[in-house]
Amino acid sequence: MTLLDAEPVPETKGTDSLDARYFARLGELLAEMHRRGINHGDLRRKNLLRAPGNPSTPLLVDFTQCLHFRPPVRWLRGVIFRQAIRIDRVTLFKLKKWYLGEDALTEAERAELDHIPWHLKVGRFLRKRLYRPYKHWRLGKPVGRRKRSHQP
Repeated sequence: MTLLDAEPVPETKGTDSLDARYFARLGELLAEMHRRGINHGDLRRKNLLRAPGNPSTPLLVDFTQCLHFRPPVRWLRGVIFRQAIRIDRVTLFKLKKWYLGEDALTEAERAELDHIPWHLKVGRFLRKRLYRPYKHWRLGKPVGRRKRSHQP
């Protein structure tokens, strides 16, 4: 990614954060990909970039987890692909909410975020409760839960 002529998205919310146009264009880009039978599958901050000189133009990298089905997508592939599209959309709305706040979401986007697919919930549970402790154990790090600092 260091060889790409692009700017990374900000890691924090703030003054140089992404604007609503970025997410509108990202939604259009994803919709066009989905129409062509491709999903991303790993939408997150480190896989999002901005075009140089135009911070409202999204660029996507890391398509290692994408699916590609030649349209028209039929029966079983259709079921799988619809779920893959839903994962992309839910992740897009989570990112939009994180950067722009709850007020930036439409009612339809909020409704979709309120009904996260069961397999995403199971995957998150397994990653947090099994994979991370195993990874820490293998690396010799403490396996306990992170302590949160409580400020008075």
